[in-house]
Amino acid sequence: ERVIGTTSLHNTNVSICPTSTDLIAYAAGSVVVLYNSRTNKQLRFLTGPKGKQKPIACLCFSPNGKYLAAGEVRLLSLLRSLRIRKNYLTK
Repeated sequence: ERVIGTTSLHNTNVSICPTSTDLIAYAAGSVVVLYNSRTNKQLRFLTGPKGKQKPIACLCFSPNGKYLAAGEVRLLSLLRSLRIRKNYLTK
């Protein structure tokens, strides 16, 4: 599978991992795409629970690069915290 395009209208929809500048996260609708810029490959697609997905409004890696926060657009905004594994960089 592959995501074509992005819904990023602002710089908050894209985040570069501070510990590995090869790893980039960007929003494509309600999907967060983890992308390796060195290999030019999409590594993973992250979504919320089925049926409850909303467009992603912002993304931010933690300072240690182990977590990714994804904020959704909704009346009562939701923030998801996702744990990033090192093997995402090697696949």
